[in-house]
Amino acid sequence: QNILISAMLQSQQCWLPKLHEPVKLEALVAALRLGEKVFLPGEKLHPYHHQEDAHLFLMGSYYEGFPNVLIEAGVLGIPVVAFDAPGGIAEIIEDGLNGFLVKSSKEEAFMSAILRAREHKFNREKIIAATKIRYGVDKIIPATENLIIRLLAEKAGQQLK
Repeated sequence: QNILISAMLQSQQCWLPKLHEPVKLEALVAALRLGEKVFLPGEKLHPYHHQEDAHLFLMGSYYEGFPNVLIEAGVLGIPVVAFDAPGGIAEIIEDGLNGFLVKSSKEEAFMSAILRAREHKFNREKIIAATKIRYGVDKIIPATENLIIRLLAEKAGQQLK
């Protein structure tokens, strides 16, 4: 949470559409008088509205499953700063291409990566193209179908024994 607070204090604008503890963060934003800079719209019918204008997507998790939200950011061309947490983040982020992966779990390292990312000249079109190549429907659907076929064939082979 301290990382998020530091990022909010240093940003021009910060949109936080989905939160685990919105009441606490709303109180914090009010106490820090960040109401002109931090927007907490909550869940929306069109979740990408306003996101396409974001300069960075910050992921301060220390553990994740497969982080679909990073793919969503990539499709919008938004570079990411995230901890190198277990669960697939390192498979998605390519340092300097679509964001920065923070190897340390220290908040100072995360803030340093945010500052580095703000100065870095990311190519949003390249981020979009790379994301679509790696995670687009044309790649994921055949891979999923092949996995299902292989698993069914393995299961059928086991039943014949």
